[in-house]
Amino acid sequence: SFSSDDCLSDIILTCRVEGLGITGNRTSCRCIQFFNTLLADPSSLLKELGISDVDLPNSAAIRLFTVLRDKKTKLEWLDMSFNDVTDEACDAIAEMLKVNYTLKRLDLYGNEFRGEALVIIAKALERNDALEDLQLPSNNKEDVKKQVLSLQGKVNDARKCRGCETYLNIKFNLF
Repeated sequence: SFSSDDCLSDIILTCRVEGLGITGNRTSCRCIQFFNTLLADPSSLLKELGISDVDLPNSAAIRLFTVLRDKKTKLEWLDMSFNDVTDEACDAIAEMLKVNYTLKRLDLYGNEFRGEALVIIAKALERNDALEDLQLPSNNKEDVKKQVLSLQGKVNDARKCRGCETYLNIKFNLF
């Protein structure tokens, strides 16, 4: 047990931790702020972060995605599944995806995105050559899914034209 987030942050940085995860708990904004501070620290080696099924407020999710716009983060995998995040956070996710070139996998299934929010997120990937795996909730109409998968095809065609060796795979999960 640690008495302060600063102490825990120092230990994580000193021990060169590359992966952290919390699941199935109510998470305080203070905990998310701790992750934000850790991600923004240039000496952090954090590559994998799981914040799953923690009843995350939209405001905390937006702050986290805003931190991930910083080009110094090394995060490659972010699991934000089952947090009841809504369309309110989609602009922050989209803006992050436009400029973040380290994230390779993003899990967003089990959230409450509806309709156009998923299209906005998919469109943001038009110039992103890093993301390879995007997991989305399957709680949308078939026409939205078709539109998102069509955008996946356009993203992959553009990547091929740019000589990129990675391809985007978008999955809709039924969870």
